[in-house]
Order: sequence, then C-alpha cells, then structure tokens
Amino acid sequence: MTHWFTLSIRELREALLDGRTTCAALTAYFLGRIRRYGGRDGVNAIAALDPTAAQQAEMLDRQGDRSLPLYGIPFLVKDNIDVAGLPTTAGSLAFTDNLPETDAPIVRTLKAAGAICLGKTNMTELANFCAQGMPNGYSSAGGQVLNAYDRSADPGGSSSGSAVAVSLGLVPFALGTDTSFSVIGCASRNGVYGWKPCQMDVDCDGILPISRMLDTPGVFTRRFEDLLAVHQVISHRRCDACASEPPRTMGINTWREQDVSDQQLALYATMVSRLQARGISSERLCFPSSTLLKEIMYRDFTPSLEVYLCTAGAGIKTMRALVACYHAHPDTMMRYGAGQLEKALSLSEEQGSAGRLDEIRQERLRLREEAHRCFSRYDGVLMTGPDVTMHVVNLPSISIPMGPGPDGLGRNMIVYGTDTARLLRLARSISEVTDSMPYPPEVEALLRETR
Repeated sequence: MTHWFTLSIRELREALLDGRTTCAALTAYFLGRIRRYGGRDGVNAIAALDPTAAQQAEMLDRQGDRSLPLYGIPFLVKDNIDVAGLPTTAGSLAFTDNLPETDAPIVRTLKAAGAICLGKTNMTELANFCAQGMPNGYSSAGGQVLNAYDRSADPGGSSSGSAVAVSLGLVPFALGTDTSFSVIGCASRNGVYGWKPCQMDVDCDGILPISRMLDTPGVFTRRFEDLLAVHQVISHRRCDACASEPPRTMGINTWREQDVSDQQLALYATMVSRLQARGISSERLCFPSSTLLKEIMYRDFTPSLEVYLCTAGAGIKTMRALVACYHAHPDTMMRYGAGQLEKALSLSEEQGSAGRLDEIRQERLRLREEAHRCFSRYDGVLMTGPDVTMHVVNLPSISIPMGPGPDGLGRNMIVYGTDTARLLRLARSISEVTDSMPYPPEVEALLRETR
C-alpha cells in the first residue's frame, strides 16, 4: 500500500507521469484523508471543500499539460484568500455571503501550474485581529482548530487550519497569510516549514486583509524541497536556491533573547554548531525590534478592509457596518468581544488619521533601509527573542523544523534576510542538519501498522 501523503511533490509528480496513479485517484486519496482527519470529528482544519476538485483532476488527466511544475498536486487555501465559488469568510459569520467569482491571483497561478485546489482551511477569526484574548485557531464561523500533535495544545494563529492540515499530511502544501507570525509562527506550533516571501515577489490581491502594507501570502510544507517547488511557481522572480555558491554567514539577532527558554536557546546553539561544521560562520548582533507593527495593523485595517469589500460579494462594505454586525449578534459573534475591530474603527475616524498613515509609511522606508544596511552582509539572520522587524519591513522569512521537543510538539527556528536566494540557500543548509519531525501520533500509528 502506497501512503501518498509521505511522498514529496517531486515523487508525486513522478508517480503521475509514470502511470502509478492518476490526478483523479490522487485527489480522491487526499480528499479521503481530509474527511478522515480534517473535519469537526478530527482537528477541524477544513472550512469548506471545493466541489470542483474532482472535475479539476479529471480535466488534468484528460488534457492537462504533464510538464506543468505542480501537475496533479493537491493543495488547500486559508479562508481569507479568494477561491472562486467558495465563501471567503476569514472565519467570521459576518462574511458567510462573501462569494468571490474569481480566484485570488496566487490561487490562479497555482492552478495554472497544474495544482488542484481541494478547499479552504479554518483560521483564527479575521486573521487574529478581532478581539484580544481570542484563542489561536478559533472563529465564529469555523469553531476551534486543534493541534494534531496534542489536541489540548495551541494550534497557532491565524493560519491554523493550513498548518495543521500539512502537519497531518492532508495535502502536500497549503496557503496561509502572514501579517505578524501567522505563517512562520504557526508553522512553529505544528512542526512544519512555513515560508513568508518578500511581499513584492508575490501577488497579494484577493485577500480579505488586515493591512495591505503587511499582508503576504505564504506556504506550508513538510519538506524544504516542496516549499522551494511552490515558491518557484508563485514568485515573480526566480531565485536559484541550488546555486553552487554556498551560504557563508548567519547573523544571530540577540534582541530580547532573555525572554526565550534555555531549552530553545540550546537548540539554536546546536544548530549553529552543526552549521559551523559545514563552514557557515555566525555573528551575534542586536537589532532592536520595531514598535510600529501594532499601530500599522490598527490604523491600516479599516482602509485596507474597505478597499477589499468595495468589490467583494459581501453585503457588509464598511468597518462601521462590520462592528455593528458583531454587536447585533452577541450570542454567536461576541464570545470574545470585538475590541480590536472597535479600536481600528475609532482610530480610522480620528482627525489626522490619514496623515499618520503617511508618516508611518515614511518611517517604514527609513527602517527598511536601516535593516537592509545591517542584515545584507548575512545570508540570513536567526531570530532568537521576539522580533517583528521582518514583518514591518517585509523581509522574506522562513520557519524551519528542528524536530520534536520533550512534550512531543515541534520546535522551529525562524530565519529572515534581505535576499531571497541567499536566504533559501541558507535554509537549505539548515534543513540538512536539523532533526526530522515525525507525523502526529495517530498518523505514525497508521504507518507502523502498514510497514
């Protein structure tokens, strides 16, 4: 018996090309895994299945271009990214009527490369910017996403369903979005790779937003080579992460590393030692984290959301109407309140709000120049303490699994940089010296039974 979910994208394509399986059979196989593990009786990772998935697969079998880089590869999409014919709710009951007629550009690009969309994943409501105290993975529309390694553990947010789905092998890859750790942080909670590209390298339209300044679609995979394969499709600029020139140096940003456990710091030290044995030097630095992130999110939320809503299918068109909708449905939509929505609305109505946004844009440009001056001498920079600079100035970032901790949950390291190709070459080297992350217990039990 072939467990297709254990194979890489390259191996799945080879199986499709040499006739060991078909697009239709592979799609049915992964839909079966989703129904077994991904629904409300399992980890509740799935918001909706795409009824056209089987049709997409059959069309590829009949007349698809078998040379396409993602020919026949199934994927899932976070529920704040538009997929034609499926509601884009962002986890909110306020947007159950938001039915897009067209795919977001990134989804369209993946389908054009031969990938098959199986459906949408649950997420933290409004990308975790609805109410303070809302648990990661919870939404009024979707309920609570569960961590596949430990049902009582934090599944991460806000791309919870996508990260959990990949950790369980429900699809080879899934899309999320990252405004502040929603991909790279969520990957860390689930022992998978998380990739946030540079915003200018990917299409960011068709996303129900927090901030058009910050929101970036990202990718979850269980293997580095799969992450690279998807990135080469979605990126506007090809980068050679396999170039003969090896990575040479890694910065270690010690900003607030005292806030990190000794156990995590010891894991970093082990990885750094392994990289040094491969000829990659390291240098400690202290680059203070930016204080702009939350202000950008609060001040840019209303204008960004209203730009999206003006052409969307949702009946709600303004932040004021959205806040009113929450207050009109306290039993179903106000379990944790709507404090962040209310604050975003209030700030947007302040006198001089637009002027402050212009000031923030200028501050970001200055910070970006400063960050590039500091970080460009490194192939990548390891984040030790809590640091949001890579989000504020849109640096490409990657979360790399380091294997399980004593609690059985994954441990990751987050690395960011100023040059995508150099960062991915460093990430490849790191991936080659990290410990492997097993599948969640119930999947490992299935594999043992059939070995």
